Amino acid sequence: MIRQDLWHQLGGFDMRYAPAYYEDTYLCFAARDADYKVFYCHNSEVIHHEGITAGTDISSGYKAYQAINKKKFQAKWWNVLSTNHPAAPPQTSPEIAAFRFMAATNSS
Repeated sequence: MIRQDLWHQLGGFDMRYAPAYYEDTYLCFAARDADYKVFYCHNSEVIHHEGITAGTDISSGYKAYQAINKKKFQAKWWNVLSTNHPAAPPQTSPEIAAFRFMAATNSS
């Protein structure tokens, strides 16, 4: 969910990520870069059926944009990713992820 005025201010989804993958993540980073807060709702439940739409092979077809756009995203946000986003340990629970986020937010 995003306010319409902020959506327009940020330019909506960045077309460099078309046709898919990372456009939503980019939008969150752009909002934070514009001094807005992005909230994670740990009580939300999303059911994602991996691979049903685009398969699971990231080396070809539509799914290849997942790897292509990951590189674009990392290049664009490398400074932020390397300084403010230490990697979470494997199998991190949502509670631990939320706590790490809040701790980082409260320290800045």
